[in-house]
Amino acid sequence: MLEHGSLSDTTHGVPMIGDRLDVSALWGLSPRFDLVTAIGQHLHRALSTQPGPNSVTCYDSWSARIAIEVIADRPRTADTWLLVAEPTAELLVRAERRQVNLTDAATQPTRRAGVVVAPRLDGMAGAVGAEVSSLSTEHAAHCTVVWSMSYCWPDQVASTRALFKAHGFHELAVESVGVAVPRLPGWFVASQTRGPAPVLVSPGVATTS
Repeated sequence: MLEHGSLSDTTHGVPMIGDRLDVSALWGLSPRFDLVTAIGQHLHRALSTQPGPNSVTCYDSWSARIAIEVIADRPRTADTWLLVAEPTAELLVRAERRQVNLTDAATQPTRRAGVVVAPRLDGMAGAVGAEVSSLSTEHAAHCTVVWSMSYCWPDQVASTRALFKAHGFHELAVESVGVAVPRLPGWFVASQTRGPAPVLVSPGVATTS
């Protein structure tokens, strides 16, 4: 799903382009690859349940790169807008190359997002609570939020899930990724919706933190 250079051109297992390190390929390696893939799958699932034209809001360049690839791989790319807070020149070029409609979120105040990508909610408990509250008030009642959080200490996954529930969100799907990598924290990825009814969680995904 993600664009990167061919991994066949390697030196001692390190991806190379000529005599240079292929940074774009490294960006997709585990354990972050697991997180990127999971967020992309949750975003794809959320877009598949949204009827008609849609908008995706991303708050950082990292999640916007994921969204560009997911939107570009969909058959209805032209019907989907990607709204990014302060998009960089690199993102604009990437979106144009992949034929994705990308614009500055500040210039589209009336376009309500159907899907919001808010990865890596790690931080102080008060800051996470403020961000969840902001997500619940700034977006339409039917929106889906895709978010993630690391399992590093202190583990705030359970309390953050409770915060979303308290703000009227229902869990659509949850999973743990990257937990098999030694000495590195795994990630929790979830889709939450404020729609009228949740769908069943896929078999095999985590149901507790």
